[in-house]
Amino acid sequence: MQKVGANMDIQSSAWSCWLWAQSSLPVLKILGKCPELYQVKGALLQQRVDNLRKLGLVEGSLQRVVRHYPQLLTLPVKRVNGVSRFLREKCHLTAQQVTDVLRDSAAVVLEDMDKLEYKFQYAYFRMGLGQAEMVKSGLFRVSLEEVRCRHGFLERRGLYQTPDKKGQTRIVNPKLKDFLAVPEDTFLNKVAMATGEEFEVFRKLMDREIQEEEEPEFSGSDIDDEEGYESEDKGSAGYRKRRKK
Repeated sequence: MQKVGANMDIQSSAWSCWLWAQSSLPVLKILGKCPELYQVKGALLQQRVDNLRKLGLVEGSLQRVVRHYPQLLTLPVKRVNGVSRFLREKCHLTAQQVTDVLRDSAAVVLEDMDKLEYKFQYAYFRMGLGQAEMVKSGLFRVSLEEVRCRHGFLERRGLYQTPDKKGQTRIVNPKLKDFLAVPEDTFLNKVAMATGEEFEVFRKLMDREIQEEEEPEFSGSDIDDEEGYESEDKGSAGYRKRRKK
């Protein structure tokens, strides 16, 4: 037990040395928020930090990520790089856009890849959004279910329309940033112009519709499995692949 305790102290010291070197980071708050970090060895921590820098998280951005989502440093480099590669190859984001997602929506590294791909395709084909707007508006911070629910609610109230092949609509669609990554009250009062009761009824109907669609089950494909990684069909019911222009 003393040996384990000593190791814990060593890891804590390694963490403290790195965190204190980043003057803007509250050490105790971060370790309290993610106690798993006590188990991370100093060399492994440095490897993960260096990898995040390679992905574009330079000083300032790196500290911001660690402060708000320290769990990122508990994940293997292979997982983080796999998600980064997935965002580039499946969602067709640029290297800078991937960096922006990791900085502002770090929890994406734990998201199911099938759901992540479906969410991208839903936003691209059903909502008519481009990658730049998705990243800027915080699409990757919101669950697939919430994206579909809010978009569907606006659509059925005549407040959102899928653009045609020329990107045109008969109405002016609200900006994604104004109705997605905002509190529900803001969404209802400023965009949907509806009550919480109306939205709750719609949410229940939407849940039922999704269950009845008989979509392929999300299998949580392993991004490290090359065969599963290359699959074009999982989690993309009814959507074609299209690269950004």
